[in-house]
Amino acid sequence: MKGSDKSLWQTYYIPAPPACTPSSGSSDDQAFPRHASDSGPAVAIHRGKLYCVHKGNGDRDLW
Repeated sequence: MKGSDKSLWQTYYIPAPPACTPSSGSSDDQAFPRHASDSGPAVAIHRGKLYCVHKGNGDRDLW
């Protein structure tokens, strides 16, 4: 969530290439299509996979 915008946003880490060039960083913010929430999301790693859970916008459903 960004400010009053209820969209969920993502960014990802861009690792540096094997050569010793400092070109790591992160991607630009991108909105998840068709996902919104009136509360912040929760994230967790389980068995090497990243999971994101969020409450629906205006309802009590979890996605």
